[in-house]
Amino acid sequence: MVDVGRKAWRTSSYVIYVDIPENDDNILLVHGYNGTYDKVSRAVATYLRSLELTRSKGAYAETPSSGGPPEGLIAILRQRGYLTTLTIEEEEFRRGALVDGFSPCS
Repeated sequence: MVDVGRKAWRTSSYVIYVDIPENDDNILLVHGYNGTYDKVSRAVATYLRSLELTRSKGAYAETPSSGGPPEGLIAILRQRGYLTTLTIEEEEFRRGALVDGFSPCS
């Protein structure tokens, strides 16, 4: 987690990393519930992976080799939903509330 003031940020549990064919420099980020998608550098993807908290391990994934992206980009990652201050449980509760609000297709 990254402490920014009083908030600790972590990568959302719903971030999906998609390799882009014939592009070794970038990754497509997709947020599975809010629908955002962005092409980012592998360095940014590694940074996000380093902030993943896994339920099974209770620890973070790989550590980025550098200090991370500039603050302006971190602000965009927060705004787009890739970084969150919610706990895993709080994020699951919000996802459940979102899904419960949909009507089934017939």
